[in-house]
Amino acid sequence: PTDDESLLAVKDGDCDFAIVALQSWEQYKNDRDINSECNLSWVGRVIKFIDGGFATKNDAGVLCTSLIHDVLNIHLVEMHADGFIEK
Repeated sequence: PTDDESLLAVKDGDCDFAIVALQSWEQYKNDRDINSECNLSWVGRVIKFIDGGFATKNDAGVLCTSLIHDVLNIHLVEMHADGFIEK
C-alpha cells in the first residue's frame, strides 16, 4: 500500500500502526482527509535516513517516469549502501 493508504488504515482502525517515509508523514499529518481528528502521531524514530533528490519527475502513473524513478532510486540506494558511491 501507499503511505496515505497505510495512514488511512490506521485512522480507520484496520491497522495498529504504519511505517511511512518521514516526508510522507510531514505531508499527511495535517491533511484533513488522512488525519481529520488530529489523533495520528509520530511515534518512534527514523529507521534509516536517506538523502534524496528529484532525478525524475513523478507523473502519478500516467507515463512511465514513476517506474523509472523507483528503479533509479533502488539502484542508487543499493550503490550507496555498498559503498560504491564513496569510491
